[in-house]
Amino acid sequence: MGAPLCILCCANFQAELTAAAALEGGDEVRVAAFPAQCDRPPLGWDELPPLTAPDCSEMLVLGRACLKDLATAPAPLPSRRLLVQEQCFHLVA
Repeated sequence: MGAPLCILCCANFQAELTAAAALEGGDEVRVAAFPAQCDRPPLGWDELPPLTAPDCSEMLVLGRACLKDLATAPAPLPSRRLLVQEQCFHLVA
C-alpha cells in the first residue's frame, strides 16, 4: 500500500466524508477537518499541515469561500489540489 490520500474539509462535513471514505475500506484515504469558518476569515495554508498525516501522498482540500486565499501553497506541503464547490452542500448531494 502506498501513502494515503488526505482529504481536508470543513468540520460541518467531516462525518459525511469520513463515512464515504470508510465505504471504500482500507487506509488509502484519511479525512481531517478544519474549523468551519465560512469566509470569516478564510483559511491559510499554515492551518492545514497540522491536520494531515505526515505520510500523505496528496492533500485534497474541499470547500468554498473558506478556500479563497489558498491560491499558491508553500513548497513543503505534499501535492495538493483544491476542489472549490459551487455550494458547500454539494459535498453531500
